[in-house]
Amino acid sequence: RQPQHGEQAGRPPLGLLAMLWLAGFSLRATVLSIPPVLPALKQDFGLSHAGVAALTTLPLLLFSAAAVGGSNFVARIGPKRTLVAGLALAGATAALRSVAPDVVALFAFTLVMGFGISAAQPALPTVVQAWVPAGIGLATATYVNGMLVSEAAAASVTRPVLQPALAGWQGALALWSAPVLLCALLVALWGPRTPRDEGPPRWVPEWGRARTWQLGLLQGAGSVAYFASNAMVPDLLEATGHTAQVEWGLTALNASQLLASVVFALVGTRITVGALLWPCGVLVAIGGAGIVFDPARAVLWTALVGFCTAIVFTVSLALPAVLERGPGVARLSAGMLTIGYGLAFVIPLLGGAAWDLSSSPWAGFGPVIAAGVAVVVLARRLAPDIDLRG
Repeated sequence: RQPQHGEQAGRPPLGLLAMLWLAGFSLRATVLSIPPVLPALKQDFGLSHAGVAALTTLPLLLFSAAAVGGSNFVARIGPKRTLVAGLALAGATAALRSVAPDVVALFAFTLVMGFGISAAQPALPTVVQAWVPAGIGLATATYVNGMLVSEAAAASVTRPVLQPALAGWQGALALWSAPVLLCALLVALWGPRTPRDEGPPRWVPEWGRARTWQLGLLQGAGSVAYFASNAMVPDLLEATGHTAQVEWGLTALNASQLLASVVFALVGTRITVGALLWPCGVLVAIGGAGIVFDPARAVLWTALVGFCTAIVFTVSLALPAVLERGPGVARLSAGMLTIGYGLAFVIPLLGGAAWDLSSSPWAGFGPVIAAGVAVVVLARRLAPDIDLRG
């Protein structure tokens, strides 16, 4: 799409990019701060293994189940207000987890936090389109980079640095809520206004539309390959006698995503969607097979999977703002997130169950390989000649 209605080409203002980066950071900081403190939570609240798993995966499930509600808020109060309200709710309830008196309160605050993030997620592509209509690809890559930085930061510093420095998990969780609340304040005070939908609110995704399912499957494929790899790589490397590579393999998987977001911001918007996606799909499938076939070089294969899934994820988040206008952006985003995160929650579990039943690691990594193939197929369906500049 070419700039319209007086839009100016060029790089977006750094202030807007900084706010978008912090918004992306805020979407994951409070979620990924939980896994590092799980041992302490398990001890203090008497959590079972099932409780630990539920506390970890509950936000991911809500990203799917509550995305349509976020689209409803976008249609009724506008994307900027929805983003502010979602971040404020997520930040406040994330902070309240630090004073939760019992396990019921802990889960309740986590549940409400997930709803806040779920409301903010479909609002963000609409905000991107309104704020930087001629730089959608760059703006999307910016907030995705914020998401990835927060994932890496929460995983790396919460337990060894923040937990001892702040006298326990309570202080660590409270601190991670601070940037979320700060972002809500900054967007409320200095974020440009965003238009509201005129007429009756339109917020329900078009479930009968092929594009909704194509984007949902695309985002789901990237997320399935990423989450399945995170879940299966440690077991595979330990089972094949490469235990020393577990930490390095997971580091490569996640660090390569950061590199991908930077590369995408530099060159991704100059390449068509098809030219970006189909090579990534091929390489994800190769990487998934390589992890099983050649675990001695797992660091190489996990880095390949991480890099390419980050590209797929960024493209999928950018496409609603490129393909739709106004309220259609939030509807399409909500439908995509509902389908994509639903698949990301269910399919890795099925892969793990298949591995248990068959005793074959190929069953566990089948979803990764299948996800790569799906990206190749979808690359030809989703407007392959379109670019992501806006």
